[in-house]
Amino acid sequence: MEFYRNLPSFNKFENLFVERNYSAVPSDWILYLTDVQGSTKAIEAGHYQHVNMAGAASITVASNVMKTSDFPFQFGGDGATFLAPSKFEKKLDAQLLGLAELTRKTYSLRLRVSKISVWNLYKEKCQLEVLKFAFDKATHLSMFSGNGFAIAEKWIKQNDALSIGGQSTPP
Repeated sequence: MEFYRNLPSFNKFENLFVERNYSAVPSDWILYLTDVQGSTKAIEAGHYQHVNMAGAASITVASNVMKTSDFPFQFGGDGATFLAPSKFEKKLDAQLLGLAELTRKTYSLRLRVSKISVWNLYKEKCQLEVLKFAFDKATHLSMFSGNGFAIAEKWIKQNDALSIGGQSTPP
């Protein structure tokens, strides 16, 4: 957690576009992605709040497991992307699988939970960088940069083996 906690924070919008302000994610971290499968149809059927709740809950689960809200994450409406040190992997996997099951039972939605090690992405010459944007002294927003995030999402959508319980290696 020290990596993110110790990142310098920027409070000017123009800093988001300065490449040198971003820091490489440690290779021993894990990239997690969650998303509600079929979210567009569920929203069209009037289940926007259920989709949104399932997507946001993965951030809450990660925060509870790591006992902090000071970690890099982004919420996408029907899911989230976040980074965590590998020391939390087993507990995160178990808690996120529990959330997926709760989502299925409660809302009849499939919350897809996937992960890939940052090391595997770096091995494939991907870049993953993060910047901490400060709204004020207590409120930060994570900004992600690098092709590794899009590549990880592509691999995950192409290969269900990357879902939790499967392998953590690219296809």
